Amino acid sequence: MQRLLRTFRVEGAPALRHKARGRPSNKHLRDDAWDLALALVRESYAGFGPTLAAEKLAERHGVSVSRETLRKWMIEDGLWPLRQQRRQFHQPRLRRPHRAPPRQVPKVCPADSLLVRPNDVAPRRPFD
Repeated sequence: MQRLLRTFRVEGAPALRHKARGRPSNKHLRDDAWDLALALVRESYAGFGPTLAAEKLAERHGVSVSRETLRKWMIEDGLWPLRQQRRQFHQPRLRRPHRAPPRQVPKVCPADSLLVRPNDVAPRRPFD
């Protein structure tokens, strides 16, 4: 704290900001790496997902890019659709037939009403 206070008194408020402010990150990949990776993906690995494409780029071409970075680049370039835009491969499961619930039907008999099942529903057999 004393060092910061002394620096503030000598150099003023601008001296308290981080010295790397405004500089590119050490992890920043150059634009030519972006162009090279996407060109190779377009030419050779168009149907691949980002994970497999990143593995093949590192293995065959020596371009090491993380799969998440490559996924982000592929989405920006339109090579990889977002999750909502991807096709659904599984068909929706059809509902199993079920028995109709009992319903009250007015009858002219000693009891006011009886619980009956509709005639068109067959009884369920086990293991159908």
